[in-house]
Amino acid sequence: FLYNFDKNYQAGLLIEKDPGETSYTDFSSFHLQIKDLGFVKTLIAGDYVLEYGQGLALWSPFGFSKGADSIYPVKKKARYLHAYTSAAEYRFFRGAATRLSFDDFNLTAFYSNNTFDASIDSVNGEISSVGISGFHRFENELDKKAAAKEKLIGGVLDYRFLGKMNIGVIYYHASFDKEFESTSIYDLSGKSFNYFSTYYDINFSKISLFGEANYNGTSVASVNGIQFSVSSNFIFTSSIRSYPRNYNNLFGFGFSERSGKINNEVGVYTGIKWKIPFGIINLYYDIFNFPYRTSENSLSSEGDELLFDFVTSPISKFEIKLRYKYENKEVTGLINTNEMIVKRLKQIARTEFVYN
Repeated sequence: FLYNFDKNYQAGLLIEKDPGETSYTDFSSFHLQIKDLGFVKTLIAGDYVLEYGQGLALWSPFGFSKGADSIYPVKKKARYLHAYTSAAEYRFFRGAATRLSFDDFNLTAFYSNNTFDASIDSVNGEISSVGISGFHRFENELDKKAAAKEKLIGGVLDYRFLGKMNIGVIYYHASFDKEFESTSIYDLSGKSFNYFSTYYDINFSKISLFGEANYNGTSVASVNGIQFSVSSNFIFTSSIRSYPRNYNNLFGFGFSERSGKINNEVGVYTGIKWKIPFGIINLYYDIFNFPYRTSENSLSSEGDELLFDFVTSPISKFEIKLRYKYENKEVTGLINTNEMIVKRLKQIARTEFVYN
């Protein structure tokens, strides 16, 4: 249920029941929102999300990964503070937040006190994993429901100048009612965390420089990139990401090989989008390395990926799509009953004919 009044006020309520759940109100979300009243750009009481910078410190649960468009996913376009209206049951904030505007400066302050699904170790009472499925059907799933609590308090100071420059700093403190169980020295451990981040987006005519660096008290994760609009028909982009293996953040969603995960990855991405007289070409090449073991591989691994996508419309109402993807990754495989890291080459060719 959404109710909008006079473009400045909004109220929302969402109630959801997944198949197999007994309660018809298993998940509920609500918000009250005020927008564009004097220096108050946004004021929300209830559920909300925050999107700033390139997503290393704060982002919604959803984001774009690599795909057919080689330019769009690389440079994130933040929506700042907005109400949460999704039925996904994880990684949103519940409390109050406001975004205030003072000429070229914007100040965002937020507070959240929320619960989340988690598996709790029966021996030491620590959080062994965080649940994101939202299912509460069986006893083991019901045991995870709202098993842990989190509190966040922080702020964002953002400066914009004539649409040419946007820089900002982020700080927030996150605390939990239970410790995180650490299975290795690189896992999230403890129950209290501080995050400091700075981001930038600077535009010179046809060139845009963007990036973010975030310090979690242990290490610094960073992503930096350039986007060059050579003409209205040709765009080039490149970015470098460096996410240390001992960097962890539950509230970010950065550009990465592993769908938003911001740790244990180093990569260089290059892409172009070219509109030619008879179609559009998207091409990217990404090379990446995981310095430490991952959930898929017991040792460090690496890989590279190339995508070529071409769309053309030779006649009215008829479209042809051609796509080729090359992916060469190191994966864990069985060699003579022994697990070993091996190269796996995967190639996909796809053709579509679309008539409307």
